[in-house]
Amino acid sequence: MTMLAINNYSKAYNKDHFAVSGLSLNVDSGDLFAFIGHNGAGKSTTIKSIVGILPFDDGDILIDGTSGIMLSGETAMGDHPAKVVKTMAQIAVQAENDAFEMGVYAGLKYDNDADDTTNAICDAACTTAKDLDAKAIIAVTKSGYTARRVSKYRPQEPIIAPTPNLKTYHQLSLSWGVYPVKAIFQNNTNLLFEHAIACAKMNGYVHEKDRVVLVGGKTEQTDILNVQVVKNRVN
Repeated sequence: MTMLAINNYSKAYNKDHFAVSGLSLNVDSGDLFAFIGHNGAGKSTTIKSIVGILPFDDGDILIDGTSGIMLSGETAMGDHPAKVVKTMAQIAVQAENDAFEMGVYAGLKYDNDADDTTNAICDAACTTAKDLDAKAIIAVTKSGYTARRVSKYRPQEPIIAPTPNLKTYHQLSLSWGVYPVKAIFQNNTNLLFEHAIACAKMNGYVHEKDRVVLVGGKTEQTDILNVQVVKNRVN
């Protein structure tokens, strides 16, 4: 799956000096690539354009998203590591905002197995949340699978993931758009969703009268999609 596609990209320092002209490349998931060139060749300018800091003059850039950013050892061990992390966070936020404004994730589709109910439900949850202008998608999960399946469709709504599993809670912190919250295991579906909303509300992600889309299931398979309005008092 192509994560980054650049087609005929051009960027000029000024009208007489092109930093990059006619660059085209595709980067697939898991690929490692580097820009190599002498000082002033346009390496930083190109990277800044890709992540949305600078506009580019010509061509197309498609970003398919990633779940996290890792700083290299050399960068993280510099004189100002906290400032580096802060700057990278600002870049990531801006890049994500630009991606939504550019419609990068619009109509994102995957080849799904017709027997994969979880994927179908999670895809439908994202569409439902958009159509209903929901405040959030609440993906109740033990292993983290449901929340990650919702995440891959890149919804603009935050994905709240109540889970009773502490390991899952920590792991989901690395998933795109997912906000894990600690929850208590519930045997009853109605209580499960009520408790999930309560957890989201207690953590400040949703408020009274907000509309939310919930996904979950009574077994290992996600097979329930539910729409509710947050009440004043939840259990």
